[in-house]
Amino acid sequence: MLTFYGHKVFGKFHVEIARSLHNLGELYFAKSRYSQAKALYRRSIAILEEALGSNHLKVAVGLQGLAKLYYKIGKYEEGNFLPL
Repeated sequence: MLTFYGHKVFGKFHVEIARSLHNLGELYFAKSRYSQAKALYRRSIAILEEALGSNHLKVAVGLQGLAKLYYKIGKYEEGNFLPL
């Protein structure tokens, strides 16, 4: 997987790392590189859940990105199983 300079500064499970991963996922989504985007969204969500809890607004934003991806690739059933 990707190695970020931010890991050395913040650690692997910091909100800023999650934000960077999400933003990179958005870039891959825009470039139609959906499998890379999905992996980055999922990693970002996992970090945010660990750092902030699963009911935090930032986690919802991450889930929204993942849901958008599932919609775009036509995997509606997978998007239905995202936690609300």
